[in-house]
Amino acid sequence: MNIVITLPTELIAAILDRKKSIEVRSKLPLHFDPNNDVVFVAMKGTHKIQLYFTVKKFVVYGSSYSNDEDIAHAASVPVKWITDYRTGKRFIYAWVIGYVCVLNNPVFVWNALQMNRNPESYIYKDYQWEKFKVSRCFASWQMTYDDMNVLLQPIKRQKDWLREQKKAIQ
Repeated sequence: MNIVITLPTELIAAILDRKKSIEVRSKLPLHFDPNNDVVFVAMKGTHKIQLYFTVKKFVVYGSSYSNDEDIAHAASVPVKWITDYRTGKRFIYAWVIGYVCVLNNPVFVWNALQMNRNPESYIYKDYQWEKFKVSRCFASWQMTYDDMNVLLQPIKRQKDWLREQKKAIQ
């Protein structure tokens, strides 16, 4: 099932600038399928879903992992934020960003997902994400050529979905 998360403007900009390649969270989404689902990103304080991304993989960092600088760099946050966030947690999880798709109409997507408010952690939304028009898609800097052949490719998937819809109408 798809997920909606909330990020501040500067972290959304970091994703769009390809500086942010992971999203750090304290929980793993149990009902998320990386081969079929996407993560929608709502802009904090607004009623807009700016983009969605696929998840290449989930990485678990235990309390014994000592290189917070690497995590902070990939997440585009200060090291102090990571050390504070890890305090009292046995594990933190990096959601490695795969493909990023910028949505054409962020307010329309917010309404289509029937959002009432920005989620604090994340929420599940069962919606056919292929319906949304995107202005551009690109791969995160952590994607390799081999990944591109194996992982969910949103634009290809969207074209296939549209083709199937057209066939169903005819």
